[in-house]
Amino acid sequence: MWLVQNMANKLQIRDVAKLAGVSPITISRYINNPERVSAKTQDKIAKVIETTGYIPNALARNFSSSRTNTIGVIIPSVSHHSYGTYLQGLVDIFEKHNYQLLICSSGYSARSEENLIETLIAQQAAAIILTGQQHTKRSRQMLHNFDMPVVETWEIDNTPIDLGVGFSNYRAARDATSLLIRRGYEQLSFISPSTNENDRIMQRKKGFLDALGSAGLPVHNDWMIETPSSSHMISYRNGANAIDQIICSHSLPQAVFIASDILALGVLSECQRRGIRVPQDMALCGFDDHELSALQNPPLTTVNVPYYQMGTQAAELVISRLNGCDNKSRTIDIGYNIIPRQSI
Repeated sequence: MWLVQNMANKLQIRDVAKLAGVSPITISRYINNPERVSAKTQDKIAKVIETTGYIPNALARNFSSSRTNTIGVIIPSVSHHSYGTYLQGLVDIFEKHNYQLLICSSGYSARSEENLIETLIAQQAAAIILTGQQHTKRSRQMLHNFDMPVVETWEIDNTPIDLGVGFSNYRAARDATSLLIRRGYEQLSFISPSTNENDRIMQRKKGFLDALGSAGLPVHNDWMIETPSSSHMISYRNGANAIDQIICSHSLPQAVFIASDILALGVLSECQRRGIRVPQDMALCGFDDHELSALQNPPLTTVNVPYYQMGTQAAELVISRLNGCDNKSRTIDIGYNIIPRQSI
């Protein structure tokens, strides 16, 4: 038993190959694509692995190229529901192709993202998938030099480093704000998470301001609220605190565009607690189409983005590139839909 445990700790792919009487390439094929190995050889290799307790290391999974079967994915936060939906789309495609996801959280920090990119490249990731298009200068240099697929997701208004899958946060926010204006609201407020190192929220804010400007409507600085981040989380409480801040300005806007449904649900809850009727006293529009948004009283108007499809399309782009196909389009626009409900 001691001998077997020691072997498991020190075995290399070539050792397993020798014990099984096959080549290291055959072991690599068995690990990655067992259907490419005969049933008889599969049995032989399986018995050696079972006997020795051998655990294939990452590099052995791609013996011929020294690349791993690991796809690095960097998201700003693991707590936001939209990222969970997006990640599921990635997982569902990559699992079918025997790739593993290494999910990293940058905490909305460009410097943290830079460190994660360096780590993923050093670990021979097969591809890197990023959130947004805002990166440090060094991150961009590393990604330009990286000879494997790089996909920027969630934002497509700029030219991607390599590949892009997402939507225009600017157009989505502008169109949602324009809907409020068409409904007759002229005194508008904007509530969002912090725009610091978050290009998606910056673009939503810009879309809101440009919609006001195109309609000739004023911008009320007291009603432009960026909520602080708490442990890199967007919270219901921050939404409630934001509307409290607006109420303290001694006047209410006719409508509020809120750049996250999590914040919007907090705003709606606080309005109900204070006796502010929605939409009679103040209309609300969110962003993300959280599953709870349609269940409120009143149901929340919001912007729906197909986050799951964004994940699947990003994964399919990577698989296509890794299989040697030249992607016809560098950028895929997954679009968005504005869902009008009874909150406006």
